Amino acid sequence: MSQSPTSKPDPALLDAIPEIPRNKRLRGKEAEEFWARAVKAYDGGHPIRAICTRSGRAYGVVHRNLLVREVVFRSPGGYRGNGTARKQPSNGGPRHPGTHERGKAG
Repeated sequence: MSQSPTSKPDPALLDAIPEIPRNKRLRGKEAEEFWARAVKAYDGGHPIRAICTRSGRAYGVVHRNLLVREVVFRSPGGYRGNGTARKQPSNGGPRHPGTHERGKAG
């Protein structure tokens, strides 16, 4: 269950993620609990970078483990406090009109 784009993430979800000492490997139950909390925090609206900062894990490690756990990733930009969302092209065409015609013989 993910947050709507206009609601703020619950700080308690991020606080539940433990800080992991550098170069420590997570195994077994400890790893499963950690990644379950990370998934819950991401689904709750926190960005991957916030999870990295809180836990001490690298961005690639967090991203890869969320991917393995089949998390549905949000589009870049995430939460916007002013309630506006990024607009996508409505027609499915190119983002920059006219660029698809370059290179055509006239």
